[in-house]
Amino acid sequence: MTIYCPISELPERQMAALADGARFTMARVDGTLRAYEYEWPDLTITINVMLESKHPGHLDGLIAYAHNLAKARGVELQPEMIQRMRSMRLVLGIMVHPDFDEESRFQRLETLIGTICFNTQSLLFWEGDILDENARPILVKPA
Repeated sequence: MTIYCPISELPERQMAALADGARFTMARVDGTLRAYEYEWPDLTITINVMLESKHPGHLDGLIAYAHNLAKARGVELQPEMIQRMRSMRLVLGIMVHPDFDEESRFQRLETLIGTICFNTQSLLFWEGDILDENARPILVKPA
């Protein structure tokens, strides 16, 4: 799971408030934010912050994947969506331990990711699909 945000930083106060009952920490290395972590007794969600220097290559890979996905689905990847992908300024990789198969753990993960994506107008890569801020696939044939 990866979140692609069009903003360069997520406010600490809002990030801390996202997960009721969790212990919230932020990891910094040499003053650079590297991760947000939410820890409950039965679940840990770590949101790793990709170094900005790695964004161009990673976003190129996302766009190439989106082209292939669009082709497989028989739709066109619109130039506006390519521009939106290229404009992402924060890339967040999500790790969950032990897993999110149990319903309450899945709900916490879904709430956390959904809130971040909706509030920041982010894109989400989840289980092979690219979703918008409302968790709708971006590459579908018009109805």
